[in-house]
Amino acid sequence: MKYLFPFLLIAIVGVEIFGFISPWEPAENALGPELARSSLLIGAQYNHRSSNDKSYDYKYRKQTYILFPGSLTTMKTFSVVQENGNVRTEENPFGLIVFILACIGLGVGTCWYWIRE
Repeated sequence: MKYLFPFLLIAIVGVEIFGFISPWEPAENALGPELARSSLLIGAQYNHRSSNDKSYDYKYRKQTYILFPGSLTTMKTFSVVQENGNVRTEENPFGLIVFILACIGLGVGTCWYWIRE
């Protein structure tokens, strides 16, 4: 836990930087160019399953964004999901609150394990 909490805090920042450096085209198309520029990537998920004979091929990719300034007043996060080539958006009404609480929890956990005797 002593090393896990700071690693996860650094990983959160790394995901945000990755989202800024490498924008995802389906997300830009789904959110629109204006919202895509003012968004912050806070999570990503990827899943791929296939069979040897290629009779089954499943691809799932999801990226979750905070949209500025709208998410600050509504507390919503938006996810862009690409499943087997089909793109859709999902909305989480409490996503920003959960993200903030996770960051606070990781910060407190880091301080707890590194400062106490």
